[in-house]
Amino acid sequence: MTGGSGHWAKQRELGSPWALRAGLWLATHGGRAVMRLVLWPVSLYFVLANRAHQAALADYLRRLQGTIGLRSFWLRWRIVRDFATTILDRVFLLTGGLSALDIRSTGLHLLDAQLAKGEGAILLGSHLGSFETLRALGRSKPDASIHILMKRQHNSALMDQLAALNPDVEAAIIDADKHPVSVASDINQAIKAGGLVGILGDRAGEAEPTTRVEFLGAPAWLPTSAFTLAAISRAPIILCFGLYRGGNRYELIFEAFASAVTLRRGERSAQIQQWAQAYADRLAHHAQQAPSNWFNFHDFWAQPSAVTAAKQAA
Repeated sequence: MTGGSGHWAKQRELGSPWALRAGLWLATHGGRAVMRLVLWPVSLYFVLANRAHQAALADYLRRLQGTIGLRSFWLRWRIVRDFATTILDRVFLLTGGLSALDIRSTGLHLLDAQLAKGEGAILLGSHLGSFETLRALGRSKPDASIHILMKRQHNSALMDQLAALNPDVEAAIIDADKHPVSVASDINQAIKAGGLVGILGDRAGEAEPTTRVEFLGAPAWLPTSAFTLAAISRAPIILCFGLYRGGNRYELIFEAFASAVTLRRGERSAQIQQWAQAYADRLAHHAQQAPSNWFNFHDFWAQPSAVTAAKQAA
């Protein structure tokens, strides 16, 4: 979890490495029941202690449901608790303890069809729910090669602890902090080899191009990289939402989105904006269905920097 104001990538992590180690140890040795009891007061502490991300969550709930006052406080606590639960559930996803979790899948036939052709795809996800539930696919599809595009240094303390639990975590990461040409090459290579590349499409890096969409009744700016990469690699895009349903239940939802992304010269910006808006509409739909799964603890509707805006205009 991050705290502080400003761009999300600059927000510092909340919780020391020691606290993370203690939490992961508890999940490993104490089990989910003990872990979830501890998360109740810990979540309340973070709700009371971090005004910046609570203000962002309050804004989200107001836009989503018009929720204010005591109900907003209760839902913000649930968001923090559910976020913490999904973080510690990664222990079970990474160490093979999937029997502790009830993960159900919808739309899995879309991946079956793609993998049967020996072709890769982009799995376009978000910070709505737990994208880590993709690892459950290893149980039913051991031959599926899954890679995740992410900023390795962001939440580095957590990533270090998870990598210690399962060294394969590092191998599955495509580091978004590398040079853009190198990142595009890694993604293209993974897709050409029949792999699935997961990209979270709701947060832009500081210098990453964005496009304006309407989200929950107001303008927001989403990154354009997923659509550009899909056009370059000629890969289809499948939407993926790993929603936490409470208790030990998760729902992994796959939706058909784009069989191909073709960007025509002179129409590129408009076409990307249309794809981004379609994605924003699905994100809004699932946020309405699972409001406590919103794990963006920053001002989601803030305008991009002048540098990013200039890049997009170019």
